[in-house]
Amino acid sequence: MNNPWQFFNSMEDMIFIVKVKEDDSFVYEFANQAAIKESFVTEDFHGKTFDDFFPPEKAQFLLEQYRKVIAVKEPVTYNDTFLSATGFHQYARTRLSPIVDDAGQCNYVVAQVKNITKEKIAEVKMKEYSERLIANEQKYESLFSYNFDAIFFINLDGYIIDGNEAVEKVTGYPLQDLIGKHYLAFVLPEENEMAIEKFHHAGKGGFHEFQGTFIGKGGKLVRSMIKLSPMIIHEKIVGVYAIIRDMSELLDTIRRLKESEQRFRIIAENTMDMIVLTDEHYTVTYVSPSCEILIGHSPESFIGESLFRQIVSEDRDKVKWQMMKAVEERKNCKIQFRNHNKEGEIVWLEMAGTPVYCDSTDKLSHFVLVIRDITMQKKYENRLKNLALHDPLTNLPNRRLFDKYLLQSFQPSGSEQRKLAVMMMDMDDFKMINDTYGHDIGDKVLIEFAKRIESCLRDTDIAARLGGDEFAILLPEIASVHDAEQIAERIQNKMREPWMIDHYQLNVSTSIGIFVINKDEHLTPHSVVRNADKALYKVKNTGKMSYSITENNRIPS
Repeated sequence: MNNPWQFFNSMEDMIFIVKVKEDDSFVYEFANQAAIKESFVTEDFHGKTFDDFFPPEKAQFLLEQYRKVIAVKEPVTYNDTFLSATGFHQYARTRLSPIVDDAGQCNYVVAQVKNITKEKIAEVKMKEYSERLIANEQKYESLFSYNFDAIFFINLDGYIIDGNEAVEKVTGYPLQDLIGKHYLAFVLPEENEMAIEKFHHAGKGGFHEFQGTFIGKGGKLVRSMIKLSPMIIHEKIVGVYAIIRDMSELLDTIRRLKESEQRFRIIAENTMDMIVLTDEHYTVTYVSPSCEILIGHSPESFIGESLFRQIVSEDRDKVKWQMMKAVEERKNCKIQFRNHNKEGEIVWLEMAGTPVYCDSTDKLSHFVLVIRDITMQKKYENRLKNLALHDPLTNLPNRRLFDKYLLQSFQPSGSEQRKLAVMMMDMDDFKMINDTYGHDIGDKVLIEFAKRIESCLRDTDIAARLGGDEFAILLPEIASVHDAEQIAERIQNKMREPWMIDHYQLNVSTSIGIFVINKDEHLTPHSVVRNADKALYKVKNTGKMSYSITENNRIPS
């Protein structure tokens, strides 16, 4: 008699058939040829348990996953590792599917194991990711390649993997001499603890700016302003950007300025940064010629004017307060603020200020300010933040941002008896589109799908892509269930319109699950999404191409 599982031998993925015994234990029943070739399977595997093949911790993990499948009688997917037949650790994505008989009893579990080792290897190649990011964001190329500051890409283990052309100018080392070296090799021993703490925090998503010393070529100590920020690719922190500005010359310049105003003017008139002197009342007494290049105004137009005249009004009080605090505490200050240029445009500036005191009275004599344009840097930082909160394919909010909007929508709006709704939706048979036409067409379908959704929404509604072909919609203000039904019907009708992607005529439909609650009800965002998911599953199980709507007060207890 033929083995009923033999047809699995034609599949490229590893397939295991696991039998569920009466005591809810599990034994291996079948493994296809791919599994025998690539995995732990031996000739006598039939009838053996997880404990026969795996360490206790791994066996317990598998037992929990299989029990979950039996409990929910729905597929379960998880990622783990396995030891290949050649003895190498491999990464796998496993999908467990229950086989349920007419009586509702789960007798077998089919484990489909896909080897995703190549994907995992690609994930850790941060240099490729960073190069791809730079290629996709060409307008920021000058910020990296032509920056006067040294920019390093450092992986989460602390090793330098790339940098810009300014690295050699700032450190004295050719970039190739630094790649593969640990950053601590260039930090003074007494600054190690501070550097480790700030690097670790940046690797967790924080931003840091601090003064430190870089050990350059030949032991030269480069006094630096160091900025650390997370390297975020595809919503995942994969390393740290380190921007090192050589402050040695500037610090020496400030020291010399105190000794000789004549020397100050010679240096100030030949620097790219704008150097400003104010009196004790913050009235401008000197501006370097680079002022005209930086913000378009002539130096003469500032003389005798308040330093704060061109600063955006919202930032003015902050700048004043930080400068007065620096005077009081006898410390330097560093302030970022927005300023109007000659054309009335807003530019971001960074000002390093040093209060200078009169020797005879010990009171403030004047301020020495070094100002530079950081507009491109701010745009780049904002772009990184945007990438962390949006889907790169459709530019819709991602799950993290959607959850934030959903949480905010629970806050009182002042409207009595108002409701909100969450729609969970996906494309029917999207996998078939990918398999038939390829992922390039699949991506274009996802982009068009997102556009059609947005065209059906009100200004206050929010659409998000959660992953794959899974989308969510937040209706933060609706008067009744009928409002949600109307939007769902608009979306369904929009999807029925003709689809022409790269000369392919496609049929695309969607299933929608909707959950509606009163805004004053005390439910967590997680429970709202979960109930919308349940409504979606109901549609999927009853024929697709439709929607199902549930109100909180109609959920069965």
